[in-house]
Amino acid sequence: MKWLTETRATRRSLAEIGMLVVVREVFGNKLAITRQQADETLGRGWMALAKGLAKAGVVKLQITGERVRMSVVAAGDRRRERSRKAQRLKRAVDQFERERIFES
Repeated sequence: MKWLTETRATRRSLAEIGMLVVVREVFGNKLAITRQQADETLGRGWMALAKGLAKAGVVKLQITGERVRMSVVAAGDRRRERSRKAQRLKRAVDQFERERIFES
């Protein structure tokens, strides 16, 4: 759970850490529920916590009507995704080269 240190979540309150862990680990970093479901899942004070985390830049929060969308933003996510794409490309090129050698 490298993202906890990247977001400096350990400096936050236990309620904020709990919300981050639920959004990131339990919901796979894609929380999309209604406000009533959020009250039941995250507790009654979730809105103030979520707005505070969004203001700090730790969470992306979108509230439209009755729908709530939330995801945790970690600095290393983009770097890790670029690394994964580069590795996939390298494996694909290596596979292509091996097939080309065998065909010759």
